Amino acid sequence: MIGFKRLSDEVISKYNYRETKKNVDQFMEPLYELIFKYNSISPPRISMVISDVNIQHTINASSQVEKYVIKKIDTETEVKKYYSVIENIISKLRPDEQMCFKAEYLDPMDEETIADKLSISVWTVVQIRKSCIIKFALALDLAVLKGE
Repeated sequence: MIGFKRLSDEVISKYNYRETKKNVDQFMEPLYELIFKYNSISPPRISMVISDVNIQHTINASSQVEKYVIKKIDTETEVKKYYSVIENIISKLRPDEQMCFKAEYLDPMDEETIADKLSISVWTVVQIRKSCIIKFALALDLAVLKGE
């Protein structure tokens, strides 16, 4: 889907960008937590020590490996679910806005690098970034108008 044009400076100026960006930052935070949680799930030790041997008297006889796999899959499912909401919104942005949004939240890149890649000025990158963040916020009803 082709995104709408970039928001004009006049439209951007209607919004409290600082508060709007703060809302988007807060929306993105759980994704970072989920990704960290996913990356932190470690497999059980392969070698056993005598203290690891125990007799289970319960019906639930799942192994440490099974528990690891289930936890990893459950967390991966949560990450994918959360990310799909984000990706759905990003897909509606213009390509330059997508790059700026991803550079801000998913794949960090400084403004100069973005400007070089897009062959535009840093000032234009700043405006595109404001536009994409406000559009993202509007899609989630997180945008804050000035005076609110």
